[in-house]
Amino acid sequence: MAETSRTDKIEAIIDIGKYDQKLVKAFGILAEELVSGQTDIQSVEFGQVMQGINWTVEVLKQVMDVIQEEPAQLDIVSINDALTAFHNAYAQEDTVQLAAVLRDKMIPAFQQICELGTRYE
Repeated sequence: MAETSRTDKIEAIIDIGKYDQKLVKAFGILAEELVSGQTDIQSVEFGQVMQGINWTVEVLKQVMDVIQEEPAQLDIVSINDALTAFHNAYAQEDTVQLAAVLRDKMIPAFQQICELGTRYE
C-alpha cells in the first residue's frame, strides 16, 4: 500500500476543515433538538452526525504527522476530551448531557479543526 503524500494530507486537512464547518452547525441544531425532545439518539440525523464525527477522527489519524509539525495548531487534548465526554453521554443515553457536550465541548473542539483547514488553504 502506497504511503499518502504530504500534499494529499494537506488537501485532506483542508477538506476536513470545510466539512467540519457543516458538522459544527449540525452540532448546534442537534443540541437544540435533543433538549426540546424533537430528536433522540436513534434518529437518522443523530446517526449522520455520528458518522461525521467518526470520519473526522479517521482523517485526523491519517494526517496527524503533518499536523504535529506545528503542535500549537491543534489542541489534541481538548479534542480528545470532547470526544470522550460525547462518548460517555451517548453511552448513558443522556440527551440533555449530550446536548451540553455538543454545545460546550464538541463545537469548540471541531471549530479548531475548521480553523486548521483554513490555515492550509
